[in-house]
Amino acid sequence: MKEIVHEELSELFTVQTMHERKQTMCTLSDAFWRSPAGLVL
Repeated sequence: MKEIVHEELSELFTVQTMHERKQTMCTLSDAFWRSPAGLVL
């Protein structure tokens, strides 16, 4: 099954594994924010 891609994306990164996805996100990010479990903002 092929996924539907948003038509106005400036870039699309396709990866094979969750590890590769997390590694790509880490490489492309400037910072991360993590909230405690159950915290709703």
